[in-house]
Amino acid sequence: PAGTPVPLTGHATNSVGGPAAFVMVNIHFKVRETHRVISALTDAQGNFTTTWQPLANEAGSYAIAAGHPGEADPATQDSFTLLGMKASPEAPALTVVEHGTNSGLIKVRNLSDVPLTGLTVAVQSQPANIQATVALFPLPGGEGGPATNLLGLATNYLRYVISAQDTSIAQGTVLVRISSTEGATLDIPITVKVQSLVPRL
Repeated sequence: PAGTPVPLTGHATNSVGGPAAFVMVNIHFKVRETHRVISALTDAQGNFTTTWQPLANEAGSYAIAAGHPGEADPATQDSFTLLGMKASPEAPALTVVEHGTNSGLIKVRNLSDVPLTGLTVAVQSQPANIQATVALFPLPGGEGGPATNLLGLATNYLRYVISAQDTSIAQGTVLVRISSTEGATLDIPITVKVQSLVPRL
């Protein structure tokens, strides 16, 4: 998943094929238009071990390579993929009048260029006096029917409808989870404040 530390191991050799002991090795990461480099130190046998920490909302198909610090862009030697989604807003908040209903939309973006399939969305938890329903759609107006796939770097829309039965719990959180067949998950906390119904003349 996005933000997961990536363990890396490798072996460096010198110009005659022997182990390159106690030398620095640059490890290159390339995803789309981004190229980053970290360094690692080999041991007496020429082996190196390190861990790369991607950003929290970073995902994609990465090409990696290790090379001499003087090499600007060594040939790709391996690859890996990080999957992830991002909500916008990440943690929405709304007010619902008791016995009333409120609703809203959340953008859900695929952070990777790898398509996500078999999407499901469900309410994981909610206050006892709150009833929430959620659904994913490919278009902001809800057109096109429920969305079960999310193309690479594309956006779907989560529509939520929240009702309040009473004010027994004045404020709480509705936790919504989106999951894909590939194992990507996204938790979205929605803060709900329940307002008393006040008679007006």
